[in-house]
Amino acid sequence: MVRSHEFGNWMKARRKTLDLTQAALAHKVGCAEVTIKQFESGARRPSRQIAELLATCLEIPTNERDTFIRAARIPQTSAPPAGLPTEEVIARGQLPFLAAPLIGREEVLAQLELQLLRTDVHLMTLIGPPGVGKTTLSIQLAANVGHAFADGVVFVSLAPILEADQVVVAIGRALGFQEGVGQELFARLQGYLRDRHLLLVLDNFEHVVATAPMIGELLSRARHLKVLVSSRTPLRLYGEHEVAVMPLALPPLDSLPALPELASYPAVKLFVVRAQAVNSGFRLDATNAHTVAELCHQLDGLALAIELAAGRIRMMTPQMLLERMQNRMRLLTGGARDLPVRQQTLWNAIDWSYTLLSAVERSVLRQFAIFVGGWTLEAAEAIIDGVTNAAESTQPAGTVPSLVDILTTLVSQSLVVATMREGVARYHLLESIREYALKRLTECDETTSARHRHAAYYFSLAEATVGPAEENIWMNRLEQEYDNLRLALAWVVEYAPERLARLADELGWFWHVRGDMQEGRRWFELALAYAPDLPLVDRARVLAMIGFLAREMHDLVSAQTHVEESLRLYQQLGDRSKQAWMLNVLSMIALSHDDPMETDRLASQSIEMYRSIGEPFGAIGPLLLVSEAAILMHDFERAHAIHSERMHLAREAGRPRSVTYGVIRLGQIAQARGASAQAAVQIVEGLRQAKQGSNKWAIMMALTGLASIAVKLGNPRLSVRLLAAIDAQLVRTGARLWPVDHIEYGRTLTAARAQLDEVLFQSEWAVGHAIRMEEMIEEAISFGVSV
Repeated sequence: MVRSHEFGNWMKARRKTLDLTQAALAHKVGCAEVTIKQFESGARRPSRQIAELLATCLEIPTNERDTFIRAARIPQTSAPPAGLPTEEVIARGQLPFLAAPLIGREEVLAQLELQLLRTDVHLMTLIGPPGVGKTTLSIQLAANVGHAFADGVVFVSLAPILEADQVVVAIGRALGFQEGVGQELFARLQGYLRDRHLLLVLDNFEHVVATAPMIGELLSRARHLKVLVSSRTPLRLYGEHEVAVMPLALPPLDSLPALPELASYPAVKLFVVRAQAVNSGFRLDATNAHTVAELCHQLDGLALAIELAAGRIRMMTPQMLLERMQNRMRLLTGGARDLPVRQQTLWNAIDWSYTLLSAVERSVLRQFAIFVGGWTLEAAEAIIDGVTNAAESTQPAGTVPSLVDILTTLVSQSLVVATMREGVARYHLLESIREYALKRLTECDETTSARHRHAAYYFSLAEATVGPAEENIWMNRLEQEYDNLRLALAWVVEYAPERLARLADELGWFWHVRGDMQEGRRWFELALAYAPDLPLVDRARVLAMIGFLAREMHDLVSAQTHVEESLRLYQQLGDRSKQAWMLNVLSMIALSHDDPMETDRLASQSIEMYRSIGEPFGAIGPLLLVSEAAILMHDFERAHAIHSERMHLAREAGRPRSVTYGVIRLGQIAQARGASAQAAVQIVEGLRQAKQGSNKWAIMMALTGLASIAVKLGNPRLSVRLLAAIDAQLVRTGARLWPVDHIEYGRTLTAARAQLDEVLFQSEWAVGHAIRMEEMIEEAISFGVSV
């Protein structure tokens, strides 16, 4: 008869013949390295299933397999103490085998290994949203550190558990206790684990979190025990080390890295590897790189979603997948059959988490789906208030948590993501969760009421009355909420277009400063189409703003038509202040026609009218046009004097944006006079102000001025990059530079191109077109400071 230690020698000899380390064999078998050591030393014997796996992995000849398996099963010379599990049954609790290597978590994994093996860490909880890859990470982490636990690693899947009181039974069975329930079994577990050096892996704890104190009690009585938990929510036990499992890192879409770097991004790497598993001919190349990157963004970097999408590459191209992402829940199905049902489709993964919520929490999560691009607590309280009130009517008094409590719960359960920006908390849903929640919102017939409350809140935000000093704050707030504002606009245009008309001045100015003239014009044209019978004053407002934005887009015929019609209506209404503004816009149109004399005439009429009605600050706009006309006529003395007067008025009125324009123009006038150092100081100051106020128009003015200085000081490469960045912004927005800047832009581009060979020019142009505007601004400021 072959003895236990002889089996170990046989196994060891065979392993060395195949040139396998103990760790490599453990990986093949799906157990811890320490388990292989114990098998080879005779300290432990494998179950029949493990013995069969060993025979396969060690390539035992067919005619020797039965002998090998029988040798593995030779009884020990001494029986284990009564009531304790045998080594055979403990082996059944080993880690599940990972059919494919973990991708994209290598760095995190190394950090977690060190953390888990620290003497002060006994409970680690991996927390993250559905589909992020918590289970796979926990299995790989346990496999990597298994060698450090003399009594091995035991894995317990809690997903099938329906009742919390079955958790003890599930742990007991994994450890080999075949009988017992309740306190009696729990006491036996405590006794067994007291001196064991063991890692207990508990997977999917979120739905049995009420039993967390039991885990804490086990740990308090077992000094060598460590517990690794994967859960959507923390256990909230003393000494718990929470680890947020984040979505896989994504590449930037606005400046896509070169292929080698792109392929190394975890989300992209996972997609490519899984796609090649079903289509060996798939390659990441220049033709599909951006599409794959965008797909990974659409999938939120969620490992499960990426794997399911990659599985479709068997029959679809990345572009076909991207085009179908609007219905990702239907698309992302068909996961491996040997996975739990909840992991076979993205819908099931999220649905699993959704069903664990209370009725009120589910209701609030559905309502959160109405937000686009995130929300603040203030917005949530305005829009979700009706939902909590409704819930209170169906539940006993005092039992319904506040919205803050519910939001905190959803964040802790990884269904809502919280971020901090400039000291203000902001929340959002991953797009996959948002799409799921929107479907649930529709099923519950709650979409219409939610859209109505959403539109009411964001239009009240746009209507907020602010003084000139708070203008930048208001603009930045609208900028941050722009996606939500756009959704509110779609609702208002269809159901209350007159409300948009009343906001024409405020929103028109916002779109002008933001540089989105084309979009602003489209919304106002829709308002006219949906409400042809607008009151006269509202129609005049909308026509004026369409004309103003059309002028910014250099659509001068349309601009002239709309502004003249608006002027006629304001004359009919007797509104001299608005008439003065229309004269100002007509002066702008004349400037765009390269007619400085007509520009000066119309702007002077506007200034006179503003002063005659006691609105001296209204002259700030037309004074700019008079000075622009003076620059075009090379009357720099007059231009400087008028700009100085205008800036004095702007500061007195508390209009920081008008001050910014003046600072930049004074710098450009200094440059025209040959004072480059003074010009650089003023333009950089204006650029910093423009950046702070998100004033894209002023930013382009400043970059034009700095590009001119750069080429004159012998730095044509920087000049080309700056001009290319401006061009990219103009292409995106459909805008056109003011004549003064347009002329300077053309001169500078010609000069820079003459100083560079064509290859270098094209290279710098491509860089400037691709670079993020924030980076270009910083480079421009750095240059300006050095002049």
